[in-house]
Amino acid sequence: MGFMENIFNEMETLPLSEAQLLEKREALYLEIIKIPAIQEALRLLDGLPRHLVYHVKAHTEDVIKETILFALGDGVSRKDIEQQAIAAAWHDIGYLEQDKANELLAVNRFENSPATVDIDKNIRAEIIANILDTEISFANGVPAQNKELSMLGYVLDADVSNFGRDDFRTCTRKIALEQGKDWDLIEDRLKLYPFIISLLENHTWKTESAKRFREKTKQENLKKLKEDYEEDLYDYNFRKAA
Repeated sequence: MGFMENIFNEMETLPLSEAQLLEKREALYLEIIKIPAIQEALRLLDGLPRHLVYHVKAHTEDVIKETILFALGDGVSRKDIEQQAIAAAWHDIGYLEQDKANELLAVNRFENSPATVDIDKNIRAEIIANILDTEISFANGVPAQNKELSMLGYVLDADVSNFGRDDFRTCTRKIALEQGKDWDLIEDRLKLYPFIISLLENHTWKTESAKRFREKTKQENLKKLKEDYEEDLYDYNFRKAA
C-alpha cells in the first residue's frame, strides 16, 4: 500500500467535525421530518399552552436536530436514526396536558395515534423507552437524567444539549420563567442555582458524539454558573447586612 493511499484511508476513519456533520444533519433532517409519525407530533405541538416559553415546538425541533447530529457522529444506521428522531418528536407531547410528570401522557398519545400504528412493535418499544427516560429522576434528592430503559441515548443527550452550548443561559432563563421564577431577580436566581448546579454536576452524556461536541462547553457553563452563584450570594448577603 502506497504512502498516499495510507493517508486517504486514515482520513476516511477520522471522525467528522461538528461543522462537517451539521451539513449532513440539515439534509437528513429535511427528509426525516416527512415521516408521518413526526409530522403528526409536530402538528400536535402547535397546540401547546401559550404560557410555555421553553418547552415549545422549537425546542422539539431542536431536539430532533441534535438527535440526528449525535447519531450521525457515532455512525448510527439510518433505521436507528429515524427511530430516535420519532422519539424526539414525541418526547414532550405530554406538555399538551400538564407541565410536570408528563412522560406517560406522551407515551399514551404516541401509542394511540393513528400516525404510529404501523411502526414495528420492537421499534415502538424503544421509542417508548426513550420518551420515559427523558424524565429527570431524583435519587437522595439529587436530580439526574438516567438511561434506564432505552438502548440508545441520543434523545436523552439531545434533550439537554443546551448544557453544553452557548445558549445555556438563555434556555435557563426560559425554564425559570416556566417555573414562575424571574432570572433577573437575585432572590429567584439564588433559589434556582443549587438545583441547576447539581443537575449539571451529576449529568453524564450517554453517547460519544455528545461527549465529544458538548462536554467542554458544559464544564465552562458549570464553572461560570458556580462563579455567578458565589457572586450573587455575596451581593445578597452584603445588601441584607447593610
